[in-house]
Amino acid sequence: MSEANIEKQDKDKGKMGFFSVLCISIGSIIGAGVFASLPVGVAASGPGVEWAFVLAAVSLLLLGVPMIMLASALPGKNAPYLHITRLTNPIVGFLQITIVINLVILLAMLAQVFAMFAGAYLPDVPPLLLSIGVIVIFAAVTSFGVSTTATVQNIMVVLLLVALLMFIFMGFPAMVPGNISIGQIIAPEGMDFVVMGVTVV
Repeated sequence: MSEANIEKQDKDKGKMGFFSVLCISIGSIIGAGVFASLPVGVAASGPGVEWAFVLAAVSLLLLGVPMIMLASALPGKNAPYLHITRLTNPIVGFLQITIVINLVILLAMLAQVFAMFAGAYLPDVPPLLLSIGVIVIFAAVTSFGVSTTATVQNIMVVLLLVALLMFIFMGFPAMVPGNISIGQIIAPEGMDFVVMGVTVV
């Protein structure tokens, strides 16, 4: 085996394929979006949650397109930090890293959501213990490297898709068509723009 092939294999070990990257996106949408954030959003905004989703999508596009352009122009690890330090000042880059605190809060929220679902099957186990347990398990999985993490993630995304399809098709019989109209979706009664803005965030 040539040195070039060995170097290529070493580089590929630290990368994820297109399918795994796609699964990250799908998993974030279904796991964090549908099963975790959606109940919170519906509880907060009630009528108008559909518009909150539309506004959130537009906001993400406005945020994501410049990040895509910057990542293409200045590729590298920890791209947000790299872009800010190169284009402004290292101090501003350090401030950007503090946003990681938000990710810790998000991780705790997702673990709590897992505990709510798992509690139906393990009612005798305290929710806090379930939350801590799932964080420890997935932290251990990530220590095995990118390829192992991607494999576990892909399996989890398939399970999420199965759960979502079950939720849709098993929920159809419980729907009451008379309670749904296009007018209520476009202009829902009792929509509060301030509360909807909180839901978008």
